Amino acid sequence: MEKDNRESFLPNELVEETVNLESKLAIVPDGPELIKVHNKNDAISIVEGQLGNNNGDWIWNCLWDDDEKFFVKAISKTALAKGAMTGTAYTAFVYRDGSIKEDLFELKLK
Repeated sequence: MEKDNRESFLPNELVEETVNLESKLAIVPDGPELIKVHNKNDAISIVEGQLGNNNGDWIWNCLWDDDEKFFVKAISKTALAKGAMTGTAYTAFVYRDGSIKEDLFELKLK
């Protein structure tokens, strides 16, 4: 059986094609940053991905949200088992742009 050489049917000349990229670009007007965090589950996923779950000890929950941010809290199963009232291990704000700010409390001692 004779082998069919299909490459012999391909053209030997280089085909050049130009594309007008400017006509394919979409212009995004200046405005608010794109929203990356749409709901409580998004906020929990982002914060757990960044801060972890302390080897499975923390359970992340979103306590409240507004138009700007979500307030999330990690509850320690170990702390609850040892009698802690709330089990709070960590709290943070997750902003709609995906940034995270740790909920650090400023103590003013006199």
